[in-house]
Amino acid sequence: MADELGLLDELEEPCRAIIAQQEARTAADSSGGRAPHTPPLHDDGGDAADNDNVLLAARAYATLAAIHTNRGQLHEAEEEASRCVELTRSVLGDDHKDTAASAAGLQAVQAARTVVAAAAERPDLQPRNPKTREEVALLAELARDDAFNPVRIATLLADPALNPNIQDEDGSTPLMLACVGGQPHIVDALLKAGADVNTANKV
Repeated sequence: MADELGLLDELEEPCRAIIAQQEARTAADSSGGRAPHTPPLHDDGGDAADNDNVLLAARAYATLAAIHTNRGQLHEAEEEASRCVELTRSVLGDDHKDTAASAAGLQAVQAARTVVAAAAERPDLQPRNPKTREEVALLAELARDDAFNPVRIATLLADPALNPNIQDEDGSTPLMLACVGGQPHIVDALLKAGADVNTANKV
């Protein structure tokens, strides 16, 4: 997946170049008195080369929309998906399957923006502060080479705001550290506090 996203990012500059070329052609046509929108391909009077260039620009906009969606930049993605629909429709008409596909892509981006906006209004879905002072103290206590301080750990775990799944720089959680340290009572306390047994670290 990471390789695929990296490949997608590499397409950004070529896509922008394609769009810039099409915008330059459109500007030249407008200044020369030609209509800025090309006729549909099924129109015998249409210029096939112009139509191909417009459709290529539409695909470039669709690719940019995908890139920005993956980055979470949904405002930019919506603008690019909308432009893709506009260009595709100008060449192929409303009833073509490619126009319908580009419209579906735009609707998907708009739906994603709606979901993100709704989530932003819900406090329970906001990202937690990854390391409060108490969480840092818990990791430090469990990472000690000498004996744990069970009273200190119990006090920290008694805080309902503490995240029992906080991870250190290696991705290790308090539960992992307690297991490595051979502290079954602390393991039990962490599980009761909501520790996730499926979390993986980086090592």
